[in-house]
Amino acid sequence: MDDMHPKQEESGEEISIPPIYEKDYTELITVTEHIITEVDIQSDDDFNKILVRLLLKFKQILSKLQENAAFIHTVSDDYDYSPDVKGNGYRTFVTIFHRALLKCSKVLKALNLNRSSWLAGEKERMEDFMIWSEALSSLLMMSENLIKMHERTEPGNLFTNHDYSIRYLDEVVSMMFKIPTGIFFGRCLGFQYQDSLASYMTLFNSVFVSSWDAYDSQSFIKTMLGIPNYLTNDDERAKKMEEIELLCDIKFLKFAMSIPENPFLVGLDKLCSASKCQVCHDITIPTDSIQLKGKETLHAPDGQIGKKEIICRLMAHGFHTGMSASVDRTDTIKPSDFLIIYIHGGAFIGMSHDVNIPHVRRLANETKAPIILLDYTYATEAVYPRQIDELFFAYCWILQNLETLGTTGKHIVVYAESAGATLTVCLTGRCIEAGIRAPDGLLLVHGLFQLYPTCPSQIISIMDPIVPSKLIMHCVYGYMGIAGENQEEKTHPDPFMSPLLLNEKIYAKFPKVSLITTDMDPCLDDNVSLAKKLNSAGRPPTLDILLGLPHCFCIFRSLSQEAKEGQELFIQRLKTLLEQVKEGSDLKTATTDNETPKHILVDEGKVDDSNKNTSSKETNTSSGDTKSNNEDGVEKMDKVKVEKETPDHKATHNKIIKVKQENEVTEATGDRTEETESNDESSEDTEGENKY
Repeated sequence: MDDMHPKQEESGEEISIPPIYEKDYTELITVTEHIITEVDIQSDDDFNKILVRLLLKFKQILSKLQENAAFIHTVSDDYDYSPDVKGNGYRTFVTIFHRALLKCSKVLKALNLNRSSWLAGEKERMEDFMIWSEALSSLLMMSENLIKMHERTEPGNLFTNHDYSIRYLDEVVSMMFKIPTGIFFGRCLGFQYQDSLASYMTLFNSVFVSSWDAYDSQSFIKTMLGIPNYLTNDDERAKKMEEIELLCDIKFLKFAMSIPENPFLVGLDKLCSASKCQVCHDITIPTDSIQLKGKETLHAPDGQIGKKEIICRLMAHGFHTGMSASVDRTDTIKPSDFLIIYIHGGAFIGMSHDVNIPHVRRLANETKAPIILLDYTYATEAVYPRQIDELFFAYCWILQNLETLGTTGKHIVVYAESAGATLTVCLTGRCIEAGIRAPDGLLLVHGLFQLYPTCPSQIISIMDPIVPSKLIMHCVYGYMGIAGENQEEKTHPDPFMSPLLLNEKIYAKFPKVSLITTDMDPCLDDNVSLAKKLNSAGRPPTLDILLGLPHCFCIFRSLSQEAKEGQELFIQRLKTLLEQVKEGSDLKTATTDNETPKHILVDEGKVDDSNKNTSSKETNTSSGDTKSNNEDGVEKMDKVKVEKETPDHKATHNKIIKVKQENEVTEATGDRTEETESNDESSEDTEGENKY
C-alpha cells in the first residue's frame, strides 16, 4: 500500500490484508491489472482509453477501500459481545466489502472474457462495471464515516459518547445523507444477503417502490399492477428509491407498510399456513380504571387522542377452562401455567398482529400455551409515550384477568419483534420502577434499543432494501414526536423511549432475556449493546446472531430455507425460555458432539461463580416453587438440540448461526453482586405486594 492509514502512522505498523478476504481481493486486483495491460496494448481507440481510465480509477478506489476495511477489521474485535460471539456493525461492514469483492470479480471476469466481442454486449457489461464502481465509491465513503465513528467512541462502546447531543445527531444524519445509496437498490440490490433471498429482495423492494406511484390514490391494485415494471427494470427502481428518500414522509411509509395488511394477502397467508388454532378471537380491553392492589388507581391512557379501547387477540391450541370461548364446552382443558404475550413490530407505524397470525398460531400449537397479541396506537395517530402507556395499562389488565385468558399466570413470557421489542424493554423497566410484577422472560427479536442512529449497523443500513435508515428515521422521529427535520424540536431521549439509557439498577432486576438478531440487521449494534448492559448488571442474556439474513426475515419463511431455519430458532428459543422460567434455573448450555453442522457455531458458555448464586436467587423469586416436568405441553429442553445433517443437507445450506448461551462472561464486581443479592432479598419480601 502506498499510503498508510492515519491509525497506522500512530502505531508505526502496517495493517496487513485480512485473511478473510485476502485471496479474493488479490484475485480482483490481478484481473483488473490484466485487463488494463491487455486493453492498453491491444488498441488505443477512444473506447479503450475510456475503459483504461475507468479501470485505473476503480483500482484506486478499491485499494483505498481495502485499507479502510483492513483497519475496521482490526478494531472490530473490540466491539463484540464476547470472544465467542463475534458480531457488530464494524464486522458487518467487512463482510459486506468481501461480498462486494466477489461481485466485482464476477463482473470484471465477464468483461475480460468478452473483450473480443465488444459490439455484442458492450453496453450492458460496461454498465455493470460502472455501477459496481459507483457501489465501491459509496462503500468507501461509508468506511470513512465508520472510522470517524470509531475515533469518537470509547473502546467497546458501539454508540458514540456524546450524551446524544442534538449537534452530534445532526452531524451523523448529515453524514448518512451524503452517501449516495440509490445504487444499492438497482443491480446491486441485496448482494449482502444469502443468495436464496436475492430475488425475493428484489420483489419486496419493487412492491415498496410501486406503492409510491400508488400513494396518491391509496390503491392496493395500482401498487400490484406497477410491480412488474420495477421487477424487470433495475435502474428505474434505483432512481425511484432515490426520489422516495428525498420526498417521502411518515404518511407514505404507513401506506407502504399497510400493503402486507391487505385482507387479500393476509387471507392468502392464513390459507397457506398448515397450523390451525381452536381458539382465535379478539378481546377488547375496556377503558375502565384498574385498582392496583395496595397501590393507586391506574387510569386508561387519555393523552393526545383521548381514551380508547385496546384491541387484542387471544390464540390457543385448545379451550382452557375460564376462557369465554370455553363456556358450555365439554372438551375444555385445565388452565395453563404459562401465558405468552406477543407484541408486534412495524416501525411504530404499522404491521398489526393480523400479519403475524400464521406464525403466532404455530407458536400456540407448539408451546401449548395461550398467547395474547397486543396492539397499540401507531405513531401517525399519537406519539410517545402513548404506546408505552397503552401497553402498561393492557399488561396490568392482563394480570387481573388471567383466568379469562385460560392461564394461571404462573409464568409470563413476552415475545416481541422490532419496534415491539423496543416497547417491551420499556414496559418491563416501567413495571420494575412501579413495583408491578414484571414478565418472567423476554424473547426480543431484532429490537431497536437506541432510537438515534449513532452506531455502525444503523449507518450501514442506508443500503438496506427492507429498512433503509434514511426512511426509518421518519418513523422513529414520528414516534418521538419530532416533526420533519426541525432541529429545535429534537430533544434528549427519555430512558423509556431509548431503553439503552435505562438505569443499571433497573436492568439488575430484569427477567431472563433472549436476544435474536442478524449480522445484516440495522439493529445489530442495539442488541449487542443491550446484551452488554444486561451482562454488566448481572443479568447475562442469550444472544443469537444469524448470518446473511435481513431484518424481519421471517416474512420470507415460506420462500427461503435460511429464513425458515431462522424461524425455527425463534421457536426453539421460546420453548427454552418457557422451560427455564418454569424451572427457575439458568439457561442450559448448548452442547453437541463433534459432528456439529458447519453452519452452526456453538459456544459452550461459562458461568462466572460470582453471579451464579445471585442469578439463581433472582429467578426463584420470579418463578416461585416449581417442579421439573413437561406439563402444559412445553417441551423440556435441558439442552438445545442440534440435528445432524446429511451430506446433501450440508451442501444445500450455507447459513451460519452464532449461538450465544446465557451466563457468558459475567464480570459483575463483588459490590454489584452484593447489591443484586440485596435487591433479591427485598424482592422476596415484597413478592406478594408486587403480584396481582
